[in-house]
Amino acid sequence: MSGEQLQRLFWPEGSPATRARLARHGLARLGDLGVLAPLARRVGGVRAGSRGRCFAVGMVGQRLLAKEGSTRRARHPHTPGERYLAHTLAVARIYVELVEAARRGVAELLTFDAEPVCWRSYLGPYGARQILKPDAYVKLGVGDYEFSWLVELDMATEALTTIECKAQRHLDYHRSGEARRTHGVSPRVAWIVPDEQRAEALRLAMSRLPAEARRLFTLTTHAGAVTFFSEEPQV
Repeated sequence: MSGEQLQRLFWPEGSPATRARLARHGLARLGDLGVLAPLARRVGGVRAGSRGRCFAVGMVGQRLLAKEGSTRRARHPHTPGERYLAHTLAVARIYVELVEAARRGVAELLTFDAEPVCWRSYLGPYGARQILKPDAYVKLGVGDYEFSWLVELDMATEALTTIECKAQRHLDYHRSGEARRTHGVSPRVAWIVPDEQRAEALRLAMSRLPAEARRLFTLTTHAGAVTFFSEEPQV
């Protein structure tokens, strides 16, 4: 996550100057303790200060988060490539905005699982074990209802043929019935795209899929994602 995202999550109270100061000291302390590890790459350049710095879970943080009895060794975090980092921060942004929406009472954030926790195993069309790898799983309480979504966050960097193949895997997973057997519900799939132009391109790509896919998939933009999740009638 970026320093700006962490500040919004954990230091939401007070004036902008107070929030920035508390976040700066808090993140520095967590870095000194090894709970967080600052990455080499920044968001927004050097002038962005601590808000633009990106953080991974440090060695100590990994040990604190490890499940009891886990044999997985803590590893020194490394700075990922620019494209991977941008995508990860975009997913984190959705989480931060959903938390803020929950604080405003707009919706209740019941579950948010990022990769790889949100990955789903299922049997494909020919009986082969497959792994569906969405970017996140979201479960929200809106009014008297609960809504579950598998999220695909598109950065307009993948070819439309790749998007179509990924959409087909979602359709195969839905048809397998594994979601209902394992989780009790088969989530719809929300594709979050940069703008309406990209949304139209994805609609065209998905129009070649069976009609069943049109009920399974929905599209929204990065800017409108939280409003869509929390206010749009989802039936």
